[in-house]
Amino acid sequence: MITDPFFYLVAVPAVLLLGISKSGFGAGFGSLAVPMMALAVTVPEAALTRVYDGANGQANPFLHLSMHLSISEQCSIDQPRGIRQAVELLAARRDSLHEAHHDAMDCLGQMLWESQRAGRPPDGQAYIDCVQRKATQD
Repeated sequence: MITDPFFYLVAVPAVLLLGISKSGFGAGFGSLAVPMMALAVTVPEAALTRVYDGANGQANPFLHLSMHLSISEQCSIDQPRGIRQAVELLAARRDSLHEAHHDAMDCLGQMLWESQRAGRPPDGQAYIDCVQRKATQD
């Protein structure tokens, strides 16, 4: 919990400014919110005060970005073999590579969870099969 009054003195106006800007008023003034917050919170302090435990459905943005990068790398080298074609099929079905990555993330996360739970190596074929099912289901 942040107890520094200076933080709240800066944070409240920054959040209000961002909200007003996002609603369509205030043009681009919402872009001032981040520099304002940077005055009150250092990067290590901000990182240490955040907990990404999955509560309230909040995803860990670092894990999310890492999974995007992992799937991009997997597709670029087609490893496990067949993932490139499966993701391309899914991207065509979703009409969005970004949405296809999100669906593939679900499959990748499920496969990794199952392999850890069972104490087995990751099953690349199960991962590809899951992506292909998502690409062909109605």
